[in-house]
Amino acid sequence: MIFVFGAGKWGNALSYVLSKKNIPITIYDINERNLSKVSSQKHIKSTTDISEISRHNLVIIAIPTQSIKDILGYCKEKDIIIASKGIDISTHKDVVDLALEHGIKKENLFVLSGPSFAEDVLKDLPVALTLGYFNKEKALNLQNLISSQLFRVYTSNDIKGIALGGAIKNVMAIASGIVEGAGLGESAQAALVTRGLKEMIKIGKLMGAKEKTFYGLSGVGDLFLTANSNKSRNKRFGLLIGRKKTPKEALEEIKEVVEGYYTTKALYDIAVERNLDLPITKAVYKVLYENMSIEDSMNSLLSRELKEEDD
Repeated sequence: MIFVFGAGKWGNALSYVLSKKNIPITIYDINERNLSKVSSQKHIKSTTDISEISRHNLVIIAIPTQSIKDILGYCKEKDIIIASKGIDISTHKDVVDLALEHGIKKENLFVLSGPSFAEDVLKDLPVALTLGYFNKEKALNLQNLISSQLFRVYTSNDIKGIALGGAIKNVMAIASGIVEGAGLGESAQAALVTRGLKEMIKIGKLMGAKEKTFYGLSGVGDLFLTANSNKSRNKRFGLLIGRKKTPKEALEEIKEVVEGYYTTKALYDIAVERNLDLPITKAVYKVLYENMSIEDSMNSLLSRELKEEDD
């Protein structure tokens, strides 16, 4: 049996696809309205009683990253798959370090990430993701448990890279939306996303990830999807910013958690602390948090010193 934290779109989609394998699912949320939208599959039970987690050995976390630290205490001694994508804004920790800091054992910790919209999963469309692990034997068992013909799961021993790719690409998706919303053209958008991948790799390596991971599903795959599709809430948020909406107005219009908004702040703080050159992250931060105009932020990026592409 699997206990799923979070009855939002992704938690609901994961519950749906796993229940189709006849796996009993208990999906938890504090918001009864979210639970009312849960798929009506016969193997899914919804609850607002967190104590029911005690009956489950496997937990999937699909809640906003900023709330993860509040529920990790319930997950000790259990295998947990974190399906949330972000960096904690108060501690600047990715979901892996956050879990370890709160007492989750390495051998029990996994991260699931990759290019996958909840809507596609709920429509029985094919998706592919990657499961990051510390313990390979357990990862292979979980891979077999949660994979299906339309829900293909690969494994990776670079759990940090899997977590960071899913988090950082949200910032680049916002940047892509801003460029599109401001009418700066598809050529500029393509250049920005490509340089954004370079920035993702730079941050990731500094935080303990492997470069090659960012060329896989949880890196360039997820970046390609979220930076180009208007199904992405981060891309849509960026579009609204590009069309002169304030961050507050854009968040209110989206009506969903925009993980990239918080990750931008966390990454900017990390860049300042470590004296990192992250031009796209810094430009997005200044637009979102310091009211810099899009025109000024673009001029700042375009006036940077010319250099080798690989530098």
